[in-house]
Amino acid sequence: MEALNNTSQSQDPQVDVPKENSPPPAYTPRRVPVTDFTAMMARIIQERRDALPNMGGNIPRPQPQQTTCTSLLSDTVDDDQDETSEGSSPISLKIDTSVNVSRNNNIVCLTATPAEQANAIAKAVVQALHEGSSGRCGIPMIDESGCPRPLNIQVDAGLNVEGTGNVIGSRDVIGGLIQKRAGSSLRLDLDDEEDSPTKRR
Repeated sequence: MEALNNTSQSQDPQVDVPKENSPPPAYTPRRVPVTDFTAMMARIIQERRDALPNMGGNIPRPQPQQTTCTSLLSDTVDDDQDETSEGSSPISLKIDTSVNVSRNNNIVCLTATPAEQANAIAKAVVQALHEGSSGRCGIPMIDESGCPRPLNIQVDAGLNVEGTGNVIGSRDVIGGLIQKRAGSSLRLDLDDEEDSPTKRR
């Protein structure tokens, strides 16, 4: 009977009740280094090549192709590593302060040249990123591996003019042009007024 009691006790499932009701740990995917993946792929390709029967009988497979394949794979590993270091979540900005003037007889007043405007904008952006990275705004300037994030700023500050009679300049240049045109139009109007009474008589 004691044997029956021992077997009945061992058949009872023992349930472990957790003492703390804590949530499970956060899921973090395992990172596989690029070099391990590439070596694994090269090994798989080599195994499949070896498993294929020679169609031409006992024709040996040329060894330089395998060396070329291995060197190509190692080159792609280096390229991938360079791309990941260069492409690790860059901060990219495109600043376009170009001025495009088309058609004829346009007057465009610029307070500054497009290059000066682009330079001022780029300085403001860099200053904002510098101030934000110090912890005030929380702009992360390093990636998850601790490498600095690249900053790409593209500036287009061109001046494209198509047509005739277009005037582009500062406030003084445009003001002088408007006064000159206004003065010549007033003279034309005065000449027309002087001519019209004589014609009426």
